[in-house]
Amino acid sequence: MEIAKSYITQCITQASENLRLDADKLNIVSLLKDEISNSPDLVNTLTEMKKLTETSKFAVKLSDLYNFITKDEINFKNISHTFSKQSSKLVDELNSILDHSTQHSFKKILNRLHHEEKTGLQTEEEQPEIYLGGESDSDKPEVSETTKLKEEFILENEDLNQKLSFSDYKERILKPIPSLDEFLNLVKNNKYNEEEMDDFIILMEFNTELSKNEEFDIITKMHMIFTSTLKLLKSHKMTPNSNLIEDMRACLIVIVAIIREKNVDITEFLVKAERLGNSIVNLNKG
Repeated sequence: MEIAKSYITQCITQASENLRLDADKLNIVSLLKDEISNSPDLVNTLTEMKKLTETSKFAVKLSDLYNFITKDEINFKNISHTFSKQSSKLVDELNSILDHSTQHSFKKILNRLHHEEKTGLQTEEEQPEIYLGGESDSDKPEVSETTKLKEEFILENEDLNQKLSFSDYKERILKPIPSLDEFLNLVKNNKYNEEEMDDFIILMEFNTELSKNEEFDIITKMHMIFTSTLKLLKSHKMTPNSNLIEDMRACLIVIVAIIREKNVDITEFLVKAERLGNSIVNLNKG
């Protein structure tokens, strides 16, 4: 945990050195680093930071750093290059926080964070299973809601470059997942129609670009693999079967697990998704 705190605070320091900071902004950076260093539960702190509009996107980047230093196999030969690359990814979001905060207002943000941390520790009860739909079966939409999803997509599709809070991004990415999961059953049984498939292709292409703009690499890749498979199915260059559907569903599971920060091993699903991605590459080569 202490190594993770040290790595993250050093990345923040490196990122801040790429910005022109006055005394007030330097104090905000110091407050931010102190918050990380003094956190009794860093995972919980980052989780609660994601719930605050002012810090949500920055917290997602910090969570990536935490996962890298605690869960990934570190290549120490390239650690200097990796550190430089990761710290540079913090610059834009750090700059956004500094541009929209004063030392006084940032202290208020931290006070809200501390309140959320206490509340979260008292009430949070994480479910271990990964469910592709809503939080309960009653929330799971039917495939008949495809049209409704399309209408909402058209109405909300204004600007890909629009800055989203993590909670807004999470909602947009997760919303179509239950219907996509149900649609896979129709594809498996050859009971789908192409118009419905076109709707999902358009929707997933948008969410691919959205995830790319938010710099969520794995989620972007899962969307790309899923969308490419839909296109190949539509053109009849791929034939639906149980293995294919299982690999497509693995893409959805990876998306949900990352977005909802499920503390489970998703290696099996990543392998299936990568297998599908490789199949697509080989098919396009042919």
